[in-house]
Amino acid sequence: MPTIFILFLFAAASAYIARTEKQIRVSALVFAILGGGSSLYLAVMRLLVSPYTPVSGWFRADMYTWFMIALVSFVYITATIASVRYTGEESREGLLTIEKLRVYFFSIPLFILAMLVSVLANHLGLLWIGLEGTTLTTTLLVALYRKDASIEAAWKFIMLCSIGIGLGMIGMLMFVHAGVVAGLNVFDAFSYSTLRTSAHLLDPASMKLAFVFLLVGIGTKVGFVPMHTWLPDAHSKTPSPISALLSGVLLNVAFFVLLRCKVLTDLSIGSSAWSDHLMIGFGVLSVVVAAFFLLQQRNYKRMLAYSSVEHMGLMGFASGLGPVGMLALTIHAVFHTLTKSALFFTSGEILLSQKTTKIAGIKNLMKKTPITATLFLLGILAIIAVPPSGLFTSEFMIVGAGLQSARGLTLVLLLALTMIAFSMLKSTTSMLYTADDGVVEHTHKEKWTLTHAVVIVQLILIVVLGLFITTAPVLDFFKSISQSI
Repeated sequence: MPTIFILFLFAAASAYIARTEKQIRVSALVFAILGGGSSLYLAVMRLLVSPYTPVSGWFRADMYTWFMIALVSFVYITATIASVRYTGEESREGLLTIEKLRVYFFSIPLFILAMLVSVLANHLGLLWIGLEGTTLTTTLLVALYRKDASIEAAWKFIMLCSIGIGLGMIGMLMFVHAGVVAGLNVFDAFSYSTLRTSAHLLDPASMKLAFVFLLVGIGTKVGFVPMHTWLPDAHSKTPSPISALLSGVLLNVAFFVLLRCKVLTDLSIGSSAWSDHLMIGFGVLSVVVAAFFLLQQRNYKRMLAYSSVEHMGLMGFASGLGPVGMLALTIHAVFHTLTKSALFFTSGEILLSQKTTKIAGIKNLMKKTPITATLFLLGILAIIAVPPSGLFTSEFMIVGAGLQSARGLTLVLLLALTMIAFSMLKSTTSMLYTADDGVVEHTHKEKWTLTHAVVIVQLILIVVLGLFITTAPVLDFFKSISQSI
């Protein structure tokens, strides 16, 4: 896998080697197919054959690691395809200069590389570098348009996420200190696998305090309430394909790192009950707060951003419900990645055609751009867990497990999910079916685009996986992934 990393470095360099806008976009697409395709193929082969674990002290790969690599690689390829059209349209409109285009396609492969390093890292220092790398590379993308609102969003993003990663570093160093006190040498104390093997020797009180720092710090990147405030601004101000990467995979990567820290803490304590309560609490709070923000949301990209806060909250809640919750969490991660990235790709098409992100400014979309409107509606139905979306299966499992161990909080969660479904459907139908003040003139027929093709592929995957997710072989496959964490 580290050999494939070189392709991502070449991809970033090609943005500055290429001379024209067309060359930049073509080289970005070629390297995305090569680098993203190679890592996706390797991840799928490892998942289907055997989750080979490297013996190096720097990297570690189990089934959940390959699972995350597959998600990151897939969205990287689809986001790059969508970016070719999106940046082409914005360049024609004068919103992107060739220098901004270079920054755009320079930052994306480095962002992907940082995420891959984060999920593969076995050395805690390398893990921290990977997480900080995701912050630095995406800050350039959030500030891409260099307008007051995007600059403000970028500053908020880098300040909050860097503070969060700083707190996470304190937690990781406390893990290392606990390892050294337990008798490990310094290098072994930085090794996640060694700490996990020696977890019974680690001081439970120190590990609990370390996890609190990590929960708040890495929870900032996950988007848990109340550390979520960067997320709506960053998602609404970045180009839509970047929003798909942020919401579709970055949040999952951060959550994966937090899960690994939770497992290490549970092993040292000898029980998961303590960390389960924390995760359930943050999960419910995130879903409830997102529900109230969605009730009065006026911007459809911010609506999707708060939906991400909701789904990270659901995954946090699920992580505290034992093996069934972990299985539901794993299924949820797949369908949230596919669905949310598809929705952001489609929202980009809406922005290109309607020139606004305000819900009130968009009317009669089903007649103006029927292809985009239909795909957006299908994505909304999938994200609110309407069957056959696999999110229905995962949420059904989460609610079922929650009613057995945290009945009161689960009922609150159900009420919040109902509010969210109502709010998102209300906003969507307003955009799609509210009549214009005047008569709609059909000046041209909407054309099929590469982005439409990408979204259709994702929706097909959502439906097919959703139909087969409860069959024994598929469910056993996801169960083996969830147990490998």
